[in-house]
Amino acid sequence: MKRTVLSIVVLMLASVVAWADGTPQLKYFSYRRGGGMLPETSMFYELTRDKEGHKTLKMRGDCWLEEIEIPVAEEVFQKVGDLIMEYGLHKSIGYYKPEKIIHDAPSVSFSAAFEGYSMFGGSGDIPLPMSKGLGVICTYLESLRGNTKARGHLDQLQKMPDLTGMQLFNGIELVNADKMEPELINIATDYLADKTDDPNGVVPAYFRTYARRDDNRTYVVVESSHYKYADAYFVVQPGGGRHLIDREELVRYLAGSYRGSDGKTYIFTSDGRFKSSPAATAVPLEFKETADDICSCVKIGSQWYNFHVTDKGLRLCRTKKIKEMEYECVGTPIELTIDEEEGSKGRWKFTSDVVIERGMLSYVPRRVLRKMADELSARRGFKPSDENKAELEGRSWYKDAQSQPSGKKNFSDIEQINFSVIESAYNLRDEDEKDDDFPLYEE
Repeated sequence: MKRTVLSIVVLMLASVVAWADGTPQLKYFSYRRGGGMLPETSMFYELTRDKEGHKTLKMRGDCWLEEIEIPVAEEVFQKVGDLIMEYGLHKSIGYYKPEKIIHDAPSVSFSAAFEGYSMFGGSGDIPLPMSKGLGVICTYLESLRGNTKARGHLDQLQKMPDLTGMQLFNGIELVNADKMEPELINIATDYLADKTDDPNGVVPAYFRTYARRDDNRTYVVVESSHYKYADAYFVVQPGGGRHLIDREELVRYLAGSYRGSDGKTYIFTSDGRFKSSPAATAVPLEFKETADDICSCVKIGSQWYNFHVTDKGLRLCRTKKIKEMEYECVGTPIELTIDEEEGSKGRWKFTSDVVIERGMLSYVPRRVLRKMADELSARRGFKPSDENKAELEGRSWYKDAQSQPSGKKNFSDIEQINFSVIESAYNLRDEDEKDDDFPLYEE
């Protein structure tokens, strides 16, 4: 026991001597505030450096479930290290027991480590001088945010934008925005007509319409909670015609890192490019198009492939032209399995990144729509349906949960929209449909 105490004293004295000549190199820092009655006020900052020397700052995005990641310079680590020393955070004893227990109050904690020294930190009722230092550090790290947004973040508009003369597109139909309300009601009525006992159809009694902005694209989302109907429209400039399904939408289904049955790596980026390895130069993809649709033929390098979406990833096969815009597979198909071990959390990860258009969903079987919704729910800690629970439990990222999604408060903005649209498409589909009806998709 005496030897252990002596060792600790020696270590502390060694630290004091080492730090007397200046702050050592900061290796890691994190600060977290969460819990309480207002989870939307939660925040976190985390400075890390990896073995390759990459230095990163992670923090909460504009919405409380979002996370942004910013590359930073060594000066940031040095600044935070200096502040840790200035406010005595390195002297923290760990847990500080509060004099009074305040239920539903948020919890605060921090941890840090300098190169060559043990990690230290604090939580509970952290002393005021240290709390002040943490506030200074957080203010400094917050100043590095700039205009960085989480991938797929949508800023909610406080009022409807002026859509005069614009058109709205939901992946299937173009709607003149000047007649938006009656047109949308008519479209919804058409969808719902055969889902009700009323032979004349029922106009949904209540619509909730709002807009969000992603870069220069304005989304208008229409929902009827009574009929479980939802659709996402976005503004199209007059004259800007759209295919039923176009390159941008196909890229969403392709994006990801895959392991091929041929032993090769296939990486499709979210901006429509291909890489044969993480370090390789990206080359643009090319698709064959018709006048009113797009062919599922993609050019990778100099080779054309016919592709199909699968539960595990993609299926590629070299093609032979039969007749105009029709191709036949040549040789053994290449099965591509998407890599879910790099933080992607799922086959249908794009449902958390971009707003889905109904036109793209029209190419997906009903059972796969259920998979999409279940995977999105599981990513946010909700229990999936019994139909897909066993499959999702086998994923490395899955955590067991007891409750089904209740409301949308645990979803990000994009996830709220997509979950509603996927569920709506699922509810309005024929229960007896066959996968053969979806040429883009194969098991």
